[in-house]
Amino acid sequence: VTGVQTCALLILLVINPLRADDRHIDFDEDKDCSKYESFDVRRQVINAKSPALNSSLVKERIANAIRKELSDDGLFKDATQPDLLVNFRLGAQTEKDVETFRTGRRLRRTRVVVDEHAEGTLVVDLVERSSGELVWRGIYEDREGDFGKLAKKLDEDVKKLFEDYPPKKK
Repeated sequence: VTGVQTCALLILLVINPLRADDRHIDFDEDKDCSKYESFDVRRQVINAKSPALNSSLVKERIANAIRKELSDDGLFKDATQPDLLVNFRLGAQTEKDVETFRTGRRLRRTRVVVDEHAEGTLVVDLVERSSGELVWRGIYEDREGDFGKLAKKLDEDVKKLFEDYPPKKK
């Protein structure tokens, strides 16, 4: 193994985990999210071909994780007249990253490294029931070695998504 090969592999090992998770939060700054008292999880959609994700068990796991986070923030579940309607969508697919670099004594050969992984995106919307307006949206992108690992991390991903809820006005 040459110094260039070692360096390239180290870069791949360091950069890939850094791209693992991404969280994005958006909210209506004109709405005071701390005034909402109740919620109900309504629309639950999973768009994934993998049986590890596309099941009613995974839907319920996500819904329960959202219920826990909102309850921990002082909201209560109300199926009849909730202040907020909670909708979520989970999409997942297999992604490939291809890296090429020169090898050999005179860098005449090319080495190709393919990193195949499962990538999932969870979108959670909080909609004000009385107006029908979207007041908060959280998007969490996770990248794992396979769909089973992605499914196991959903509770943790929801927790990270709701870390700063209710949002503070800027």
